[in-house]
Amino acid sequence: GEYGAGALVQPGPLAMAGGKLWTSTGKCGALETKLVSIDRSAPHAVHVFDVPGRLAFCIGLANASNHTNELLAWDAGEGPSVVYRFDVTTGIPLLMKGPAGGFGLVEQLAVTPDGTRFVSASGYPYQVDEFNMSDLAPNGIAYPTGAYPNAAAVAGGRGGLLATSIGVAVHVFTLGKPDERVYTHCLCAGSYDRIKARGLAMSADGRLVFAVSGSLVSDTSVFTVLDLTIPPSSSAR
Repeated sequence: GEYGAGALVQPGPLAMAGGKLWTSTGKCGALETKLVSIDRSAPHAVHVFDVPGRLAFCIGLANASNHTNELLAWDAGEGPSVVYRFDVTTGIPLLMKGPAGGFGLVEQLAVTPDGTRFVSASGYPYQVDEFNMSDLAPNGIAYPTGAYPNAAAVAGGRGGLLATSIGVAVHVFTLGKPDERVYTHCLCAGSYDRIKARGLAMSADGRLVFAVSGSLVSDTSVFTVLDLTIPPSSSAR
């Protein structure tokens, strides 16, 4: 069905929190963006909220489990990025913590399944860092991905996993254990391929990684499913 039909202008990212679907409305980059909640049980119940600070420039929203009552947002397209945390238990976004700086140009944030931490794929530093939801401060855990990770996805299955990407490579780590790189795969079909920004997702059971890659010289995109239970050399596109 349709959600928010006729009520939204250039809706942006999607995230679930507090049992509602969240997105943005307003032209990104024109200081016009606002936060939007949509009640999926009543598709026409669309609520628009003004946002603080730099979120009016452009809004990015973090991936999180549906049961999470906290919503992470950042000012997408600007750097260094500023991250905000909202409590959406009542359906009205209450700013609990923010703004917090010290983030590079954020491509994607992802909340851990237990809702207590989140990871950041950003232009700096050259790794995926982990942060506490409570105070948005780094907790000292860093996953050694290399320069410019541009996607992050988490799953609770198989003990908790983090998938991230650098260029054409997908790396999977055990959550909370950056020394445990459990899977690496290269999408090396073409010399101009790379994984798209925010182009990764994981199945809840931690078995499958979904990747969208594309060429630097054309609009062609490729959707790849990686089975983490099969050695990378046998994974099919």
